[in-house]
Amino acid sequence: MKKILVCFVAALMLFSGIVWASKSTSSSKVAVLKEIGIGEIVIQDESGAITAMKAPQIIEKLIEEEKSYVVVYEQRRWGRPVVQSIEPVNLEEGSQNANSSLLHSPTGEPTEAMFNVDMQIPDRIEAGQPFEVEGSLVNLSDRDWEISHGAAMFTYSVFNDNGEPVPREDRIIAVNDIGLGTTLQPNKKYRYDGEGHVSVKLYELTIKNPGSYRIVGQAEFRIVDDNKSYELVIKSDPQDIVVE
Repeated sequence: MKKILVCFVAALMLFSGIVWASKSTSSSKVAVLKEIGIGEIVIQDESGAITAMKAPQIIEKLIEEEKSYVVVYEQRRWGRPVVQSIEPVNLEEGSQNANSSLLHSPTGEPTEAMFNVDMQIPDRIEAGQPFEVEGSLVNLSDRDWEISHGAAMFTYSVFNDNGEPVPREDRIIAVNDIGLGTTLQPNKKYRYDGEGHVSVKLYELTIKNPGSYRIVGQAEFRIVDDNKSYELVIKSDPQDIVVE
């Protein structure tokens, strides 16, 4: 009986390990196609990061190097990402057509291009004085999405005029491990400020020295759709500010 129990536990652990290793998430990004290989492509996203992905050989004749594409891919815990679909971003036909290709995923899956982070920042900011940034997640797509997130969904980064990050004065930030959810409808905004579940106000910033700076907001959340999980990180456009 003891031997049977040990075998059962070992089999259960092996099965759990296989499930854990095979878990995958789908995501997307707008990127420039840098290289087309046999069964793979190499892309460079807007941040400059280079990524090699597995891709069906059939797409080799349908894509071109140094062109921009919306790449939808699956990422497993182990191994390289696998391309699920790739669609050109045709800026020559005008911004309306370009935006349309970004907001409608060919696979019906959520993509980063379907969302935006909007920030409201005070017009006047004084050195050494705290100010608040109001960040919102905007659904740019034409459908509802069920999103879930943690208490620190929105974070904000400050950069000086040399592009160097300006660190927060808070050395330690405690965040309660909670899960929250909402339905985000088309063209609607969602805002969450932590509501006492974060030890500091992440939306409250203080810049010690006068000068020119940039602020970038970021939202992290998850969408579960059609039994698939999508981890999305959306960054705002940099917003210039002047600290007096």
